[in-house]
Amino acid sequence: MTISMTYLLRIALLSLVLITTVSCASHSIKFEQKDKAPDGSFSETSASTSSQQLATRSVKLPATFTIYIAELLASEDAARELFKFRTGEHDDEPSIYQKDSAGVKELLAGSYYQALSQFLIQQMADWYGGQIPDNNGLFTQSDAFRPFSPNDAFWEFFDGIDMADVIGSITHKVRMATKDGNIYFMATNDMSLESYAGENYLRHGLINNPEVGKFRSTTQVFTWQLPIPESYRADVKDSVDD
Repeated sequence: MTISMTYLLRIALLSLVLITTVSCASHSIKFEQKDKAPDGSFSETSASTSSQQLATRSVKLPATFTIYIAELLASEDAARELFKFRTGEHDDEPSIYQKDSAGVKELLAGSYYQALSQFLIQQMADWYGGQIPDNNGLFTQSDAFRPFSPNDAFWEFFDGIDMADVIGSITHKVRMATKDGNIYFMATNDMSLESYAGENYLRHGLINNPEVGKFRSTTQVFTWQLPIPESYRADVKDSVDD
């Protein structure tokens, strides 16, 4: 496959994903209304339930196609995670990606996750009053980072479909610790149908995550490390002051 054809396929895939997201949003607007109950009254609960069912169904069909195509173009780790999510064939155990794994390297090569790392370091520094301890520092993410947006997805697709593309926004708060002048990060993510439909960005609350079968949520755990920036290291500041 030529490079130009690969990029055309990536663009086509991205377009399908964006169309799915827009379709889901339009369905939520069109069908978010009251339904009439048998006694002639109106039920907001039944309207909400039918809207959720419709929106969920409207996402599943294109998801089956676009995710399958993505698997063909994705890196090994990304393709494996997509396959597990699309088919629901997994044991509910999280996939663990250690700091030197290909999956983590792909993740941190993405500009979104580089920005996330710097955001977390700044939060940790603020928590400790501007200086991050070289050892035994502990911190859990306090403020949410911005969602993985359609703009992030667009630019990430151009360097290949890898973990940085398929993970999107990290679901849970990132935990951090320091040792020997390094910051160690642990991030836990849930890959879900809700996330696929862009609910982390759109926030319509209309997608139901299946508990069984296809598109059953999967979990990934990523660990990585970065050196404490000199501007936040107490020993460096002390030597400068001396």
